[in-house]
Amino acid sequence: ARVGSGLVSVPSVVNRLRGIAPPPNVVKLPTVTPGKEGKLQLSGFGLEGILVQRARCCSPIPGDDIVGYVSRGRGIVLHRVICPNAQSYATNEPERSLPYEWPVDGSVYDVPLRIVAIDRTGLVSDITTVFAESKSNMTAISTRSKPNGTADIDISLQVTGTENLAHVMAKIANFSDILSCLRAFGRPSR
Repeated sequence: ARVGSGLVSVPSVVNRLRGIAPPPNVVKLPTVTPGKEGKLQLSGFGLEGILVQRARCCSPIPGDDIVGYVSRGRGIVLHRVICPNAQSYATNEPERSLPYEWPVDGSVYDVPLRIVAIDRTGLVSDITTVFAESKSNMTAISTRSKPNGTADIDISLQVTGTENLAHVMAKIANFSDILSCLRAFGRPSR
């Protein structure tokens, strides 16, 4: 379920199933931390104070497996490891891709969700109630009813990390008329 929702990468599951553990002398990675005015920065290994930004294509959050891409003119851009853009960069320009750690820091980050459900009256109200109970703020929503009786709901939700996101997604998935609730790539349309 976590792979399907985009919270865990397939290679990490395969390695765990095969019993492949990281070597005992794993090098500690530089860490992403909140900086001044809510901006992100890198710390560790002499990287203190380097500002970074989240990629818009995959919206990484604390707890994700991330990689930083040293872009041309935009600094370091953080991507989820499973992001198609990050995989392309790793293949075509591996010297520009560097792994990082991003522990949960208590800050909130926007994450796009795509919910597909059987269309009914009060559906959006029920979903937003879950957000309120979970103390997660919704910053954008777009709904589209389809002729086949389903509805696509794109939501931008603020969460503190992958565990918070998984908790909210599990609560939404418990509704009987929810067909899927997945973490989307890119920003939801407004």
